[in-house]
Amino acid sequence: GLPQDSAGYRISSSVDVNLIWRNPNNDDDQLIKLTVKDVKIENVNERPTAKNIFTGTNARSVMGEDYIAALQRPILLHWNRGKVKTFYSYQDEPTMVQNVKRGLASLFQIQLNSASSTEVDVSGSCKVTYQARQNQVTKIKALNTCKKGKTGFTSYNKVLDIITKATSATIYTLEDSFIKSVLAEENHVMSLSSFQSLATKVVSKQKLELQSTKAGPRQVPGKQVSSIVKGLDPKYVSVSLIAEPVKAECANCPSVSEHWKAIRKNLEPESLSKAEAGKSFMSIIQSLRQANKQDILQI
Repeated sequence: GLPQDSAGYRISSSVDVNLIWRNPNNDDDQLIKLTVKDVKIENVNERPTAKNIFTGTNARSVMGEDYIAALQRPILLHWNRGKVKTFYSYQDEPTMVQNVKRGLASLFQIQLNSASSTEVDVSGSCKVTYQARQNQVTKIKALNTCKKGKTGFTSYNKVLDIITKATSATIYTLEDSFIKSVLAEENHVMSLSSFQSLATKVVSKQKLELQSTKAGPRQVPGKQVSSIVKGLDPKYVSVSLIAEPVKAECANCPSVSEHWKAIRKNLEPESLSKAEAGKSFMSIIQSLRQANKQDILQI
């Protein structure tokens, strides 16, 4: 369809970037603090007021106080020669918020020379290719090479499976070796193996642009980055950059055994030709995927 017909939302904010610590023996070895501020949520495309679900809302009312508070808590990056060595955040933050922060931190993975390597970021451990020229660096990430924990389900029957195609590119604009802007885009296309004209496309874009510079806080003296982090806040922990799956929370949902009792009649032999049998089968499969071993044994 046309771009204006697509659905989606955009999160925009200011991001304060402060140099907290620099290794006295290596200027490229740094600790950087990132703080998200002034969060806004809006449609990715302009819509008439009557069709704009965000009319009369703000980020706090959409996301909730707890999520906004978590999003605005600073993160720390141990950054050495353009690579994020360690990502520090808070352990008990909502997965969705933590993933947004992982995406922000991943924008700081860069190298200034043309080369190919394996790099860990929000997508997983992936093969990347850097192309450097003048004041611009382009990073191409081969998403089909990314290694991460299992996050979904596939079918052994290829006819019933889906075909996925994905691309990722990030363009860094530099000025005197400092990052002036970052523009990243990922495209994911998913289609049915048996009917490939039926497909969906998901586009994700990230933009980070330098707005202004000013004097920041005084750098913390010290030699060990771990002690510097503890001194800033002992609640900081080292967190993986790789995104975690967001689990849907269901309030007052029946257990898998209760669900089975409710739909069991629909799966009796005499009912299998009815549409309700197919719906019941798909619903119990979802319940089984979310159930633990003890729940399943109670059926």
